[in-house]
Amino acid sequence: MISVRRLLLASITLVFGAFNVALAMLRLDRYNDTLITVSIGLFYFISLVACTVAFRKLKLPIWVASIISVVAVLISKISHLTLKGEGVDSYDTWYVTAVGLLLGALAVRGREVFAIIAGFIFSVEVVYFCGFDFLPKSGLSGAVILIVACIAVSRGLASSAKEIAEAQHITETERAAIATQEVLSEIHSFAKTVALKATLPTLRKIAGGKSFSKEQRLTYAKSELELRDEIAGGRLVNKKTKRAMAAARARGVDVALLDDGGLELLSQEELDDLLDLVAESLSGINSGRVTVRTQRKENWLVRFTASRPRVVTPDLDLKLGQR
Repeated sequence: MISVRRLLLASITLVFGAFNVALAMLRLDRYNDTLITVSIGLFYFISLVACTVAFRKLKLPIWVASIISVVAVLISKISHLTLKGEGVDSYDTWYVTAVGLLLGALAVRGREVFAIIAGFIFSVEVVYFCGFDFLPKSGLSGAVILIVACIAVSRGLASSAKEIAEAQHITETERAAIATQEVLSEIHSFAKTVALKATLPTLRKIAGGKSFSKEQRLTYAKSELELRDEIAGGRLVNKKTKRAMAAARARGVDVALLDDGGLELLSQEELDDLLDLVAESLSGINSGRVTVRTQRKENWLVRFTASRPRVVTPDLDLKLGQR
C-alpha cells in the first residue's frame, strides 16, 4: 500500500513528466514518423509510472531498473533520428529534462548505479546529437544536477532506513531483555518461595528455643547457606556451582554469591560455560573469602574476587565474560 506522502510526490513527478511529453506531442510535425514519436513518449511515461508508483518496496527490482535505463538511453537517439532537417531548437530537446526526471526517480528508488551509468551515456548522446554550442540551451546541466540531487536523496533515505532498522532492533532487544528478566524474576521468586517453605519447619524449631545437636546445627547452617545462595545467587546457581561452593566451604572458604542482573540475554549454553569457569576458579581457592557477583551495565559478565583472611584488598580479581 502506497503512503499518502509517496503518492503526492509521485503525482507531482508524473505531472512534470507528462508536461515534457506534451511538448513533443504538440510538435509532431517536426518528426518524420509520428507513430515512433508517440511510442517513445508512451514508453517514457510508462517507465516513469513504474519508477514512481509501482512496487511496494522502495528499492526497484533489477530487471525493472534495467528496462528503465534502456528506455532512458534510447529516447534521445530515436528522437534525433526521426527529426526533420539538421537544425535543433529548444523544443526538440524536450526529452533532456524528461530523462533527467526519470533517472532521478530511478536513483531515489535505490538504483543509483543504473542512474549514473544511464545518465553518463545519455549525456554523451546529447553532446553528440546537439553539439557543444547548443548545450546551454539543451537543459543538460539542469538534468545532471537533478540526477545528482536525487542520488544524494537516495543515500539519505538509505541512511535513515538503516538508522530506523537499528533503532527498531535495539527496541526489540530491550523488550526481549525486559520480558526475559520478568520471566526469570518469576522463576527466582518461585524458587525462593519453595526454599523458604522447605526451611519453615526448621525456622519454627529455632524460634521455639529448642536445643540442637552439633550435627543438627551443621545441617541447619548448611541449609541456611543454600537458602542464601538461592535468594541472592539467582542465575549464578546451578549444579556445578553448588558442588563447587560446597567443596570450597568444606575447605573453610567463605563463599558469597550476588546476582544483580546482566545475564538475561545469555543462552543456556553460554551461561553454563560461564558458570563452569566460576566452578573451576572456586576449586583453586583453599582459604579466605570469595565473592562472585554480576552487575548490569558493566563490560564484564561475572566478577570473581578472592582474598586471604583479614585482608581487604583481593588477591584474585577475575572478570569473566565480555558483554
